[in-house]
Amino acid sequence: MEMLSPPRHIERLVRQKRSGFYFKDAFEWTEDRGEARRFEDLLGVFEACYDCNLRGVELVLKDLDANFEIQLDLDGSAELSDDTGAFTTEKIHHLPSEFVSR
Repeated sequence: MEMLSPPRHIERLVRQKRSGFYFKDAFEWTEDRGEARRFEDLLGVFEACYDCNLRGVELVLKDLDANFEIQLDLDGSAELSDDTGAFTTEKIHHLPSEFVSR
């Protein structure tokens, strides 16, 4: 019998690499992590990066249960192809499912 692990609580944020400010809205950034926009899934992250033409940003994945954080360089392009060197859907499949969706 396969044991199921409990659901993980993953926080997904977009942060400017240079300033450390978090994405809040189309033209708003904040130093306060608590005010930052939380994304339900990676598709929302990519859409925001593309729609807002974000450059020089990283995805911050924080596991609230285990209290650890991962930063993934989004290459600022928000393109979903290997040609640009951006974070691609192919790479997403290598992340544990709880990081990809809620």
